[in-house]
Amino acid sequence: MVKSKISQTTDTKLFMSVLHTFLVILDIPSSSDYFGKNNSILEDLSSSSEKVLGFKPNFSTAYLPNSLSLPNYQIPNSLDEVIEKEINRGKKFFFIFPAILDFSILQKEFLSQIISNARKQFPVAEFYYDEVDLSHPLLVRTFVNQANQKLSKIQLPPKKLALMLVSSGQGSGRDRAESYLLMRLIWEELGVAVGDVGFIRHENPFLADQLRKYLDKTRSEYSLFWVIVYQSLWNTNYAEYAYTICKDEFGNQTNNLKFSFLDPLVSNPIIIYWLQNRILQIWEEFRQKQSRERTLKYRSIQPSESILYTLNGLEVPFKSDNNKMLKKYVISTDAVIAKVNDQEALDLLTEFFEIKSEKVFVKVTWHGYATGTYTDPVALDKLLSSLPNQVILLESYTTSRNDGTKKINWRQECKENRDWIRQQDLLFLEKTGLAKVINKHNATYLNITELFWDGQLMPQKVIDDLLLSNNVELDYPELSKYVPRLLYENFGSDFISFARFKGPTRLSISNMFGLIPVPFKSEWHGANITDFASVCCDLVKIYGCIFNISSIVEALNYAVRWNRKGLYRSRWGNYDLISGLNMVCMSRNLGIGDALASQIQGQDIEKSAFFDVVRSNFDIPSNVFHPPIPDQIKSEFA
Repeated sequence: MVKSKISQTTDTKLFMSVLHTFLVILDIPSSSDYFGKNNSILEDLSSSSEKVLGFKPNFSTAYLPNSLSLPNYQIPNSLDEVIEKEINRGKKFFFIFPAILDFSILQKEFLSQIISNARKQFPVAEFYYDEVDLSHPLLVRTFVNQANQKLSKIQLPPKKLALMLVSSGQGSGRDRAESYLLMRLIWEELGVAVGDVGFIRHENPFLADQLRKYLDKTRSEYSLFWVIVYQSLWNTNYAEYAYTICKDEFGNQTNNLKFSFLDPLVSNPIIIYWLQNRILQIWEEFRQKQSRERTLKYRSIQPSESILYTLNGLEVPFKSDNNKMLKKYVISTDAVIAKVNDQEALDLLTEFFEIKSEKVFVKVTWHGYATGTYTDPVALDKLLSSLPNQVILLESYTTSRNDGTKKINWRQECKENRDWIRQQDLLFLEKTGLAKVINKHNATYLNITELFWDGQLMPQKVIDDLLLSNNVELDYPELSKYVPRLLYENFGSDFISFARFKGPTRLSISNMFGLIPVPFKSEWHGANITDFASVCCDLVKIYGCIFNISSIVEALNYAVRWNRKGLYRSRWGNYDLISGLNMVCMSRNLGIGDALASQIQGQDIEKSAFFDVVRSNFDIPSNVFHPPIPDQIKSEFA
């Protein structure tokens, strides 16, 4: 029985800001020549993974020996040692990736027992790991590429070449069968004359016997050059044994048969993408599990107090003795990021943002029924509770906020079906529970499509003159004809674009698209994302001349994470929901607010066509492009 050496003492640092760690399990010790190269490998892996995960993951390596010739306490950089070290550094979630292609039964038992012991002694920690798939296309491609590099130097026709895949054979029968499958996949790609498998720690078939079988053949067609492929990323001690066996067997021959070992796979950059693919898959499974369970077990990792994250890297708790500091920061900046785990924190933010006009207009996000993607009763209740003013909720009719019981031509027949569309809108509020929240807070819901149909719009020239006096130019001047008179008559009032975290571009600026009053808005989407962005920016500029405009991007109940294999589906694709984040990003400049909210979700806004348009329309300070957003926040949205 292998005993873990993890100590009994735990550490309260489990609730530090960064809770995840990614462990790459190796079958080579620290004394190996290849171990010293792992730092560069991990740096490349971390850099490439950041692009797909949206945050910079923390990588470590651990050694899992292929034999127990050393007592456990003498194993350098052993897995249980690394786990204990990471737990004491505050890590909670462990993602373990064996980079071991020749995985013995002993190693599997060793891994299982270490994790089992760790789970018992550290019940708050969670461990996730996958199994190596030898037939993964990227892994097979790496073997083939390495073999082709070797064969290009040999310059022999395929009929004069042979392939021998070597492994220890110390795994299960299924593991040995997968070695045969791997050999077959490589052999078919290479098209050489012969392909076979030999084991060095299992007698059937033993590598030496396999070689003798072919070397004893006297026919000329078996005068082959053998490429020996060891089933490993690097030269392990077993690979050295295999080399010795091959040298002995070929050395006993008098004919001209030769052999050459494949260079270690670790030198091939495809290995990074293979590991990255596995990391992304297990991370998505982990986040889907979180979304489905939504239990207090996951919510318990939230800090007990609300926190304001400043753009200069400070984390300021929402405490009564910090109110002056909080207010000073909020007043002096254009945007804040905050985790609001209680109503008081959100109340303070809206107070410090000086949202105090007699009437406050709030553009909500009610595009349709897709679960979790719209402004729901929980989020709306929290916002309205923080606003003592009279609140007018704004939205227009859309083609998707209905139950589909009636088929109409949305391009031409909307006004004729006005009663049914209005009925469907009220039904949406009732079904979702939004009507109760609106009534609870005595708020008003104003649908601007009704004003449009009634002709209650401002003369376009009035709006054009207003834009001209503010030196504002539009890419789509016709948008100025759609401003409702009632909104213009409340000139100077506070206005909030209340958007949900649901992707790197569908934020407060995109939310303004709903202020186009026509229900059929497809023609306004344009041919590409830049056209859509230009329309949305024009709407921000128009209403920015009328109101004191600000944005709140929220995850007060859910945030949306787009995922092709997601549990939920909308017309834009599949997605998952992340609950319990209680995150808001507030700004007096919608461009700045969206830039921060997008980067929280892992977007590089300097490589976004949408934000190219945003930056051309609004001033975004340089400190917004690479803000010190904690990796823990990014990982929660990833």
